[in-house]
Order: sequence, then structure tokens, then C-alpha cells
Amino acid sequence: MARVLLVDDEPSVRAALKELVQARGWEPLVARSGAEALELVDRADALVTDFSMPEMDGMELLRAVHERDESLPVILLTAHGSERLAVRAIKAGAYEYVTKPFDLDELVVALGRALEARALRLRSRQLSAEHAIGRRIVCDSAVMRQLLGATARIAQQRGEEQARR
Repeated sequence: MARVLLVDDEPSVRAALKELVQARGWEPLVARSGAEALELVDRADALVTDFSMPEMDGMELLRAVHERDESLPVILLTAHGSERLAVRAIKAGAYEYVTKPFDLDELVVALGRALEARALRLRSRQLSAEHAIGRRIVCDSAVMRQLLGATARIAQQRGEEQARR
């Protein structure tokens, strides 16, 4: 079951997002702040965060998350939508940018695509690692996903080195 980390400082928005995620059969992980989200991020397959939060805003959270796991899709929600902010978010690595009040169907579609992209990235990493070591890998933990990412990067570097020779 896919796990979606929902981050918003407003209880009503968190509740609505949680209900939406549960209705789709996904497991919600809920956080009230960026700091709280960072404690849960290793368990998530996708992240939906508010842009405007006290202490750590959505862009800061996005950067912190991508330092840990660049492949984790982050969907940014904001009530103060602007084209400039959307471009900044996408350039910083956000998977999607959705304005509040958000359309439920639009958010579900974006989240479904994000989860599918995440699954494909993880599968690609696993196949690269399996190819590099010549064995099948069976896993589904945050630590193993990080290891697969590192292995895939090393395998890619090794392949580039061999191609240059």
C-alpha cells in the first residue's frame, strides 16, 4: 500500500487530505509542520505539503526532503498561487504545484501520477542494482531504497567509466 505524507499546519486541511488519501486506498502519514514531516519522510512514497507554514515553509521542506531522497515526489499546495512561485517550485524539484482551494480530482490525479512515477523510479533502481551485482534483490524498506539509490548511482558511474575506455 502506498504511503502519502500530508503536511499542513491547518487541522481542517490535514483532515480533508487524510480522508482523500484513505478513500483512494493509500495510507496517510500526517504531520503538522516541516520538522514533524522530516521524522516521517523515510516511510513515505509521496509527499503533499502546504507552501506557507510557520518555521519551515514548503520550499524549505522540499529541499530538505530532496537532500535525503531526490526521487520522492513532492506536491506543493498553496493559497497564494502565482506563476513565479509555481516556476520556482518546479525548478526546485516539486513534482506538482496545486493551488488552494484545490480540486479533489486534480489532486488525486497528480498524486496517482506521483506514486506511479515513484514506483517506476524504485523499480529502475532495483533493476540497476540487480544488474550491477548479478543477483535478484527482494526489499521494501526505506534503508533498502536508499541503498538501491546509491547502488544505481555507482552502477551508472561504473558504466560511464567503462564506456570512456
